[in-house]
Amino acid sequence: MRQHIQLGRAGNARAGSVVAGRRAFTLMELLIVIGVIALLAGIAIVVGGTVVRGSKQSLTENTIRVLDLSLDAYIADKGSSPPAFVRHPDPTIEELIPVADAEGSGANSDSPIPALSWYLIQIKEVPAASKVLDQLNPKLVTTDQVPGASGGFKGTFRTVVDAWGNPIRYVHPLYSGIVEVTQDRPQATATLLGPARTGYSYRYTEVLRTPGNSDAGRVSGQRPYFYSAGEDGRPETTEDNVYTQRPDFVKR
Repeated sequence: MRQHIQLGRAGNARAGSVVAGRRAFTLMELLIVIGVIALLAGIAIVVGGTVVRGSKQSLTENTIRVLDLSLDAYIADKGSSPPAFVRHPDPTIEELIPVADAEGSGANSDSPIPALSWYLIQIKEVPAASKVLDQLNPKLVTTDQVPGASGGFKGTFRTVVDAWGNPIRYVHPLYSGIVEVTQDRPQATATLLGPARTGYSYRYTEVLRTPGNSDAGRVSGQRPYFYSAGEDGRPETTEDNVYTQRPDFVKR
């Protein structure tokens, strides 16, 4: 009997040692575990962000390549790039609008329609060029209704945005670099384009393309180019701009 009691006590002692072995984590161990989890989460966020940025960069580059192909089709048909101006969308108004992402000034000035919108209108003359645009991701093609208040433009204008939702930019050779004399004295439109054809006038009497509203990229040759202002949407911060062929830049 006494031996049985001793065995029971020994058994209890062993059980107690097992319970004692299942002790809780110390504060230091918890901090280490939390630190490892935070580190892994940080790595996952960085890697995930890089993947997302990379996919948006790739999508934007592909979008610009499609636009380049449409320009190739236009040039193949017409023998030259689209002109630097387009007729006013209202056929009863005999005005020519510069195809530029520029600030217009003068008596008839309105907020300019993006240059790419005018380009999309121009290439309608060449069905093969318009057909190329079917390759664009439809989610990146936007349509804006312009009410035409105060004698301004009226109608539906299409444009194409990049993967960050910012408009793709279109730069015509006549508006490359920075188009201005000084900040306060912009170039007269006729100086850039020559006199308006008989019976027409320019919608914008002056054109201003400043360092703050352009990438200051200089066109190589006579071929226009397309680009994205990147994630920040600011064309003047050229480091993150997306190009299929990066231009030279005018020194600011």
